[in-house]
Amino acid sequence: MTTWPRKKQAQLPGVSVSVRQVSQARSVAEQRLYEAVARAGFRADPSLAAALAELLVVPESQGGLELGRLDTPPRKSTGTAMVRGHGAGGGDLGVRAGAG
Repeated sequence: MTTWPRKKQAQLPGVSVSVRQVSQARSVAEQRLYEAVARAGFRADPSLAAALAELLVVPESQGGLELGRLDTPPRKSTGTAMVRGHGAGGGDLGVRAGAG
């Protein structure tokens, strides 16, 4: 792959030039992707952008983002907890808590 440039004594860009060009191309691609997603979101629901921005607001009375609260499950999701919870509902998973 480098034989031809060496034989012809071609000037190749240095690593920093290549890195800069790749970085610029990525920035352009990221901006196009962001704009495409924003347009699609607005077409789907014009109030979506405001609702998403609201998730990033931290009220003074609250210690964290609303987004963090939504990320926390309401209950434990361990196998034992699921068996215990399912059994309390009258169903039978065919597995007993603590068996194994």
